[in-house]
Amino acid sequence: MQHTRRPARLTAAPRAARHAYAPSSRAHRLEPLPGSTPPRRPRRPAGAPTPGRRPAVLLYRMATSSYLASLNGTTLEFELFSQPRPLPSDLTAFEVLYMCRPQARYTDKHQCEVMLQSPRKEFLTGLRNVELPQQVGAAGVTVLAVGDYKADRRNRELVGRTLVVAYAKPGTYDTRPGWLLLVVGERPYAPKHRNANASAAVGLMREVLRDLPGWLAPLLAGEPSMSEGAE
Repeated sequence: MQHTRRPARLTAAPRAARHAYAPSSRAHRLEPLPGSTPPRRPRRPAGAPTPGRRPAVLLYRMATSSYLASLNGTTLEFELFSQPRPLPSDLTAFEVLYMCRPQARYTDKHQCEVMLQSPRKEFLTGLRNVELPQQVGAAGVTVLAVGDYKADRRNRELVGRTLVVAYAKPGTYDTRPGWLLLVVGERPYAPKHRNANASAAVGLMREVLRDLPGWLAPLLAGEPSMSEGAE
């Protein structure tokens, strides 16, 4: 019986070649154990600023003497000195601000400890005191507070942005001028979440803390403010 030879194209390929497949992307991936939860991405710390959005910063110089500033219940006057990071176009940068104790009806646990007033001494925002971090206190800040900053205070439906107030008391006998720093972030103020607002305030303050000495240098050196320099 005569055997015919198979064509070359029908010749069986080596076993290793016949079973060679493209490697799977899951070949070396460990599957989670039954009942276990896969790890989550780490969350941003509470109050941490959103990347790419820098808060607005306004610096005010105190116009009140150190003697008056030490009296309890006195209204403190501040004049705008510079705008290191200007406010957005929908917010107003007041040339003069007043800070004082609120009326008795606003001082319970649901209200505020301090308040800001506009140039006509109209209510601008209430402020809640925030525990002062050590590194913020080392920069000369004596009071740290948080509030909301709105384009229209009369519009109750409008949600204001988180506002941070850092106040530095003047030195004895005016040896060092007092100042007030306003930091306005993108994050909206949460009226019913006091702890969240406090964390946001600390986060905003820490973000600008590195640049604070450079902003304060002209003020502490007695240089004229923006409005004085323009005259």
